[in-house]
Amino acid sequence: MVRKKGLRMENRNLNGACISLVLLLAGLGLASCKSGPAGAVKVGGKNFTEQLILAELTAQHLEQQGFTVSRHPGFGGTPLVHKALQDGAIDVYIEYTGTAWQANLHEPPGTLEQLRQRYRERFRIGVLQPLGFQNGYTFIGRRGKVPARLDDLVPIAPRLTAGFNAEFLGRPDGWPLVQKAYGLQFKNIANLDAGLIYRALDDGRTDLVCGFSTDARLASDDYQIIEDNKNAFPRYDAVPVVRMASLAEHPGLEQALGGLGGRLDAATMRELNRQAEQDARPIPELVRDWLQKHPILPSP
Repeated sequence: MVRKKGLRMENRNLNGACISLVLLLAGLGLASCKSGPAGAVKVGGKNFTEQLILAELTAQHLEQQGFTVSRHPGFGGTPLVHKALQDGAIDVYIEYTGTAWQANLHEPPGTLEQLRQRYRERFRIGVLQPLGFQNGYTFIGRRGKVPARLDDLVPIAPRLTAGFNAEFLGRPDGWPLVQKAYGLQFKNIANLDAGLIYRALDDGRTDLVCGFSTDARLASDDYQIIEDNKNAFPRYDAVPVVRMASLAEHPGLEQALGGLGGRLDAATMRELNRQAEQDARPIPELVRDWLQKHPILPSP
């Protein structure tokens, strides 16, 4: 897996039979998404906790605005859900800007307006207002044990052990990028599975790790994000992406989705992730409770 939040690497050693099976399963998945009530807005999403929450939040919000909704969460990785959107198997899902540039456009990241233009021209897909948070790479340490900024980490890094997974170490927008920007040199870099980074941090095997800025564990005061004060990492702002044809088919859909713009900050997303992962709250329930406390209106 290239990126827990979206991008995935293809195994180029798959044999023909495996490729055929993957295509068959993908086709079956896309076909199943075409079911649902006539005239429903089909809401999709990827297959990790945050995306399941965002898909349900989008669905419940649209229902509150009077739309009939068909839910298609847990779609898989970026290539599948992006293809589903292009093909009309779904109408809308939440994407991340860095993933949109790199996985879908295969271009270096640009501005939000440039992304909107490229998506309209190439895919006939609209990119709406960001939700208000980004879920990108970030360095994390135990609170009080690491400096607040990466610049301040540089002089002490040769005495520290960092814990990174193989994906981060190899990605051009991961370790090579931040190392070049800051000149970081650690005493040791432990290659850890993504699911073990916080355990390694807690038991002292590492002094800092690289995670994602809306990780559920970051809802705890035990951890501290180390600020990327040079903005070396590209942004991964969460944005609704919707077929232009779907906007025409469902009057008022753009305004309804626009109401989500700016409504979720990183702290809120971390807390929702925490409730789903650590408290095991059913996602429809936690989303319903949140919307009752934070009602969302359509954009003007």
